[in-house]
Amino acid sequence: MKQRAAIITSESAELGRGHLQRMLSLADYLNRYTAISASLIKLESKEDQGITSFKNRPIPPETTFIIRDMRDSTLNEMAELRRSAPVIAIDDAGSGRSLADLAVDLLPVISRVDPAPDYRPDAFLYGHNFLTGLDPEDDSPVDRDFDFCIYLALEQSEREEIARQICGKTMTAVLLGGQHPLLYRDGCLSRLDGLSQGKILLSSKTVISHFGIMLYEGLAAGCGLIALNPTQYHSSLCEASGLPASNLGVISDISINTLTYAAEKCIAELHPPKTEAGLYNQCLLSHSKFADIIVRFQQKRSEKVFD
Repeated sequence: MKQRAAIITSESAELGRGHLQRMLSLADYLNRYTAISASLIKLESKEDQGITSFKNRPIPPETTFIIRDMRDSTLNEMAELRRSAPVIAIDDAGSGRSLADLAVDLLPVISRVDPAPDYRPDAFLYGHNFLTGLDPEDDSPVDRDFDFCIYLALEQSEREEIARQICGKTMTAVLLGGQHPLLYRDGCLSRLDGLSQGKILLSSKTVISHFGIMLYEGLAAGCGLIALNPTQYHSSLCEASGLPASNLGVISDISINTLTYAAEKCIAELHPPKTEAGLYNQCLLSHSKFADIIVRFQQKRSEKVFD
């Protein structure tokens, strides 16, 4: 029988964009490389992220299982979802986690002791924009033309000021997070066209971002990592993740001198070039491990049915 997955996720100022990005890439992977047909249900706003939202967006009746990636669930929400199909919960530390048929953590859960059996950083899911911007056939090494790639939960003017402070007139930075990537070079900002997010990361020596999917993508691309976090919670997650990042803590507490010192130290390190094809295949392998988790989950459910 054809396996059909309903993937439920969202994006917002509170949730960020990473949940939607990685579920888009998971749906794409399942549809292209497995026998599972995946559809995505995107909830549009914070008000939608409760149990009542699913009454207006019913789970397709032929759904074999549900994947939920929206952080903390409630008992009522999870119970409602399980009336339609078994649920796989991703990075869910809410009360509803206990009702999920399978819980998988791709990110650390600082309230629990790791390594837990459901902590699977090896099966990390990379973002759709990141992966689709890579050419899986291009084996030519990408030169690291940019000193920094900056992606922070700040106003655009604040990101620009950080670029000016750490780059001066000799270094370069690409600013992500606005409508278009911006290039800071020779003391001036200009729009950067023609480069995908994946190519930008491959072309950068160091990624400066808060804890989240961008740091993992920067690591995969071979960049140095600097974490500037909006809260102490994000900083604690960064520490628990084991990422080889220079975690400077909460951004409001960090002086520009501290950031500049960390930035100069990071770009002075060796960051060998990588290829688009190599990075694409590396990320695909991680996605295949998550697909294996789904396959084993379905096999165990089938065995219980026949017992």
